[in-house]
Amino acid sequence: MPGNAREISARLTPLVKWGVPAVFLIEGLSFIADWVAYIGVGRSAPPFVVALAVGCTLSVPWIAARCLHLKRVTLTDDALRISNYRRQIVVPLRDVASVAPTRFGLRAITVRFARETEFGSEIRFLPLRVFSDGLFWSSPIMDRLRDAVAAAKSNPV
Repeated sequence: MPGNAREISARLTPLVKWGVPAVFLIEGLSFIADWVAYIGVGRSAPPFVVALAVGCTLSVPWIAARCLHLKRVTLTDDALRISNYRRQIVVPLRDVASVAPTRFGLRAITVRFARETEFGSEIRFLPLRVFSDGLFWSSPIMDRLRDAVAAAKSNPV
C-alpha cells in the first residue's frame, strides 16, 4: 500500500453502525412488551405506548438499512481501502464514478463505483466532521475525495 494512508471515516462509525439499530430494536421491543402487559391485565395501552411501539418497530428496517451498510474508509494516494469490519477491499480511485452526499437520513457520503466491487456498486460512510459555523457540523472530506479521484483519473498509469 502506498504511503499517506488517512482514515476519512468517522471514528464513531461502529457505534452508529451497530448501536443505533440496536437501540431502536430494543426500544421497540420494550414498548411492545409494555403494550402486551397492558393487554394481559385487561387494560388498553395509552396511545403514546402504542404509537412508540408501532413507530420504533416500523422504523427499525429503515434505520438498519441506513446504518448497517456503513463502511470504514481509508484514503491512500491512489486507492480507497474499504472495510465492513470483517473484511477489507481496495478500490483504485480511478474506479470511483462519483462522490455525493446521501439524500436521506444520515449525513453520510455515498461513493459510487464504475464497476461492481465485493461490497456492491456503491458504499456509504460517515465522514470525519469538524464543528464550525456555530451549531453546524461540516466535512471537507467530500471535496478532498473528489479532488483525489479527479487527480487519479487525470494521471493514467
